[in-house]
Amino acid sequence: MPVGVPKVRYIKPEYKDEAEDEDEDEDKDKDKLADKSYKVESQFDLDNWEYENEEEEEEEEEEEEEEEDEEEKKKLTWLDLHDRLYRERAFFLFQELTIETTNHVVGLMIYLNMDDNTKEQFIYINSPGGRVIYGLSIHGAIGAVLPDVHTTCMGVAASMAAFALASGSLTKRLACPHSRIMIHQPASAYTGEESPDEQWLDGSQVMAIRRRMTEFLVSRMPHPYWVIYEDQERNVFMTPEEARLYGIVDAIGFRLFFSSESII
Repeated sequence: MPVGVPKVRYIKPEYKDEAEDEDEDEDKDKDKLADKSYKVESQFDLDNWEYENEEEEEEEEEEEEEEEDEEEKKKLTWLDLHDRLYRERAFFLFQELTIETTNHVVGLMIYLNMDDNTKEQFIYINSPGGRVIYGLSIHGAIGAVLPDVHTTCMGVAASMAAFALASGSLTKRLACPHSRIMIHQPASAYTGEESPDEQWLDGSQVMAIRRRMTEFLVSRMPHPYWVIYEDQERNVFMTPEEARLYGIVDAIGFRLFFSSESII
């Protein structure tokens, strides 16, 4: 070997057989196919998973809506019309004054006064009247409660119903344009079985009640005592305008219990 030429290690090149190359190519193809199939299966699984999740979400939403509907149904309660009106402090005397109707209205007035004595109360009247003692009970309740009491004649206010109408708070007694008001003296019924003493005592009590009622009406009306006392000797029917001039009502119209506006 010539002097000065460096020595280099000889590496024998490796030669692959054609069969080995074919095997490697087949393995690579199989790997690619496996990867593709895995990707396809993964995408299919993902789609199925998303579809299943959507179904579950829809079912959950439906269940939530059903629960909300059930809760709303539980919250809803049906109330009687008169119960709702009583809560708004509106009472109705739309029949003859009896012990049941009188006790019902008076009891509600006192209870609502205890519940809140700042809210005004409203009595709507369409009654032929009734026994004197029942009308006096309503008159006493109107004077006993602290808030003002509006009285409105819707149709007919006769006898003790007219007295209840006049018992409302001043400036808050109304009569509808087509209503009618009638006043007369208190009466007592006799069966013929009472003794003269019992009849005399009964008559004296009736006269005392009449004087008390007349004195109250005089305090509300621009008429002297003798005029009102004599007018009660017979049935006196009045139009709303006549009742206003007489002093039984303060205005002609209608005022809703939930509004301060009047329709005249």
